[in-house]
Amino acid sequence: MVALALDIGGTRTGIAVSDRTGRVAMPLKVLPASEVENMARTFRMIIEDHEPDVLVCGLPQTMAGEEGPQAEHIRAIAERVARACDLPLEFIDERLSSSEAKRVLREQGLSEKQMRGKVDMISASLFLQAWLDSQRRKEDRADYSGSHRPGDTSRPAGKRFRTNGSAPASSASSRTAAPRPAGTRFSQNTSASRFRPALPHWCSACIQP
Repeated sequence: MVALALDIGGTRTGIAVSDRTGRVAMPLKVLPASEVENMARTFRMIIEDHEPDVLVCGLPQTMAGEEGPQAEHIRAIAERVARACDLPLEFIDERLSSSEAKRVLREQGLSEKQMRGKVDMISASLFLQAWLDSQRRKEDRADYSGSHRPGDTSRPAGKRFRTNGSAPASSASSRTAAPRPAGTRFSQNTSASRFRPALPHWCSACIQP
């Protein structure tokens, strides 16, 4: 699954795209907002090149989680673009994504002037990664529910139990933590920001001043 993300603004629209596995988000490009809204050739070429399966749009919400006039305006634009592209549309709360994008760029040593033209696509990649991660969690929960039916007392494969049944025997496989998916990661601590990525490998190359 390929997801294309839009960070729609009044002047510019940041664009990000996922890899073919739908696991890693990457910043792609910043276009004038009018070119995206009017399906200009520059935007159509992005659609043709990446052949996305879904469009993900950041929706600005208040800190109370409510949608204001700006969110309604962006929702209307996103729906028109999705219809023109014949793609399903998903929304995700983009609160603080622009602030986090600027933080990432500052850590790379970019000045405010050098950030222009980059913040929007980094922001799009951040909330796209958050959306991809949420989809993965949904899939994992679905897989777990499907493999662990109520009343099923069978032991999962790979688990060993002592013959007296008192406790499971420890093994290297049971002690090993599950590997993390590659790409941008977000911490579970949301007190400061919803977006706390460890800088992935693509970022250094794409945001050089």
